[in-house]
Amino acid sequence: MNLHSTHRLQPIPGYLYLARPAPPSLTALSDSLPSPLFADATPSPDRAPHHPVPSPHARQAPVAAPDKADLARLLIVWLEALDGRRSPATLKSVRFHPHVPATLPSLRQRLQLGTPTDRADAASMLNTVHIQQAATHKTRFCASVVIRGRVRALAGTGRLVRVRKHKESPAAVVWRVETLHII
Repeated sequence: MNLHSTHRLQPIPGYLYLARPAPPSLTALSDSLPSPLFADATPSPDRAPHHPVPSPHARQAPVAAPDKADLARLLIVWLEALDGRRSPATLKSVRFHPHVPATLPSLRQRLQLGTPTDRADAASMLNTVHIQQAATHKTRFCASVVIRGRVRALAGTGRLVRVRKHKESPAAVVWRVETLHII
């Protein structure tokens, strides 16, 4: 018995099958709607076919996701600032959005970590980092972190930005942490 026979898939009555939507062809439109507009829209052999201009909102080519090790370093710096082991001023670099360091005091209060001078017995640790592939100049990530002995989830977003270290230097393109949320 030949398993690779010429059997074709047949629709089963009573089931709805979904297909990718496709626009109707110009000839189908011209047949169904008799109008001078559609009669003129069909290409003739002596005219070249019309190629539409791509929309500015068309899907862009995928952007490379941020390097996992680079993002992990940024999250470790943030965890050290959250623990009070690093000054929050170090987060005011171009790699963090300005509101990320501003949220540290409220996070410390919510997590009951005490003041920045009260250091934890054990430093917070980063367990895992997962990055969602970027389709635009934005990306999402999640991480598993240990803060004061408790495993917590961390979610955030990043954005590809151009930055200059000095006025005369060329702009470099880097991923910047835009938001961070402890779940």
